[in-house]
Amino acid sequence: MEGKKYEGNWENGIQKNLGKYYKKDGTIKVGYFDEFQNMKSISDEEETKIKLKEIDKLKEITNFFVDKAINELRSLFKQNVPDLDFDALLA
Repeated sequence: MEGKKYEGNWENGIQKNLGKYYKKDGTIKVGYFDEFQNMKSISDEEETKIKLKEIDKLKEITNFFVDKAINELRSLFKQNVPDLDFDALLA
């Protein structure tokens, strides 16, 4: 893994509550971020599995709504600005 990455809840542009943090060395931490960006790790293996499933579900829901919004924007552009290639804007 090249760098660190975060998956999970965001609030006002910062990591908040439940999240999964991929460290540069490839290890993964699961825990809760507080308002000061401190992470309280979950050490219980069963709780970690449950929370990982919650994060994956959140990711699926987010991707669904992002895809839906993009498709709606694509349709609006096609109707109102047919000469503009919407997909080229996304590239």
